[in-house]
Amino acid sequence: MPVIAKKINEKILSLKIAPNDLESFPVLLDAIKEIQGRRYNPTLKTWNVPNNNITIKQLEKINTLEKINTDVSKEIKKEVIDPNKWKETKLPANTPDYLRPYQEECLKFLIFNKGRGLIADPMGAGKTVESLSWLYTIGDSCPALIITRATIKNQWKKAYKQFGGNYNVGVIYGQKPYALKPNTSYIINWDIIFYWMKELILTKFKTVIADECQYGGNTKSKRTKAYMKVAKKAKYILPLSGTPIKSCPAQFFPTLNLLMKEVFNNEWKYKNRYCGPKHNRFGLTFTGASNIEELHEFIKLIMLRREKSVILPNLPSKQIITVPFEVTISKDYIEAKNRFKDSVGIAEKIELANIKIEAFAMKSDFIVNWIKDFVEITKKLVVYTYHRKVMEFLKEKFKENSVYVYGGVAGKQREKAINDFIEKDDINIFFAQLLSVGVGVDGLQQVCSNCAFVEFADNSTDHDQGEDRLHRSGQKDSVNCYYLIGENTIDEIMIENLDEKRKVANAVVDGIAAEESFSLTKQLKERM
Repeated sequence: MPVIAKKINEKILSLKIAPNDLESFPVLLDAIKEIQGRRYNPTLKTWNVPNNNITIKQLEKINTLEKINTDVSKEIKKEVIDPNKWKETKLPANTPDYLRPYQEECLKFLIFNKGRGLIADPMGAGKTVESLSWLYTIGDSCPALIITRATIKNQWKKAYKQFGGNYNVGVIYGQKPYALKPNTSYIINWDIIFYWMKELILTKFKTVIADECQYGGNTKSKRTKAYMKVAKKAKYILPLSGTPIKSCPAQFFPTLNLLMKEVFNNEWKYKNRYCGPKHNRFGLTFTGASNIEELHEFIKLIMLRREKSVILPNLPSKQIITVPFEVTISKDYIEAKNRFKDSVGIAEKIELANIKIEAFAMKSDFIVNWIKDFVEITKKLVVYTYHRKVMEFLKEKFKENSVYVYGGVAGKQREKAINDFIEKDDINIFFAQLLSVGVGVDGLQQVCSNCAFVEFADNSTDHDQGEDRLHRSGQKDSVNCYYLIGENTIDEIMIENLDEKRKVANAVVDGIAAEESFSLTKQLKERM
């Protein structure tokens, strides 16, 4: 046995490492360090550990390790499957007609793998729609649990109602569990899943969709442990991520364990085989990578990943995406609306601006977190504001990794901001005041294909010009334009106003009759 145990007395055992080879020594050393209450004897070079049932079980486990760095492909007798065999799968009659051809392929992949597969398509490909099409198509797939970031829970709710079928859906908030409704799918954020673990397990979800599954990649975190316990109870598991491995293969184990447990059932063996183990004076580290080709042969059986260059012909050149935030209406916002109702002339414009500022204030925390989440996943993002005050608030929050351009920025400073955004990897946010970059700004499209509007102008052409800073010659990807909206605020009226004015503008150009376009001020006062 690689670890020899000798009984000192009724309460203490003495352990001595006797590895079969030098390669096993650091592995066994790390395993002993997992035993609670251990004490090292430097003279005898032994470990004193508690003599109890827990230690005995750990020793039994340690003595099965022996030589860890073995060939997993030889250990596991698994039928070799053609990784492209899923393409022969026939789509069911109720396949939704909104799917693009490459999204239909994704549904085939999920059906072939019996609802247990990683969707790793790039951002903008529509992983949300691809996963929800599973719920729409498969009869016994609900209730479902969707785990995502806090800032986009409402976006998922909106998408679920549009693409996920007729099943009820709710959103979970807070750390204190409450009774969940039966026959209802739920959306929860990664930050609170640990607090809801028992309630979620009892609910018996049939499908678990793990959006940005890399957030559940650290097996030592409470979040990941809760995620794995909940997901293992589900019949279907759909992890989603354009970047499933952020830095090293060690973070990929939870996903592989959930989808291919018959192969990846031992984290210790997985790390020693694929995570480039290195020994230091404190034990083993697993921050590297090894045997990658072998690992990939397993992964491609349960992962669907298409590069953007492959599916780009099927992607729209520009996608408009609304991101709704459920905000709490503030006293200042109500007071601003009341002042606006009785205002006229210049005062009317001033009070309207105040309403917009207060609307932003109510969603500002959501926006900051949304931007943080977004740039953690993607490389670059252009963020459009309308008011100088909002611009200053945001650039202060992200002063270490952003540049900015507004009306008062001089030509040289403006040019430097653009060049820094294009050339420097650590500058990943470009803040721009919407009316100041409609023309004369070029080059952003070389490194960025995503923009977000946190405030809205009065004219749709201002937004079109903002979108076209990225959607122009030199852009190699589909452009995603996110509109971050506070629910039940002036934001919703402004979006409607932009749509109305865009309709009129298009009618003038295309010669098609359009309905009358109302001013934003008129719409708002009519609603009040």
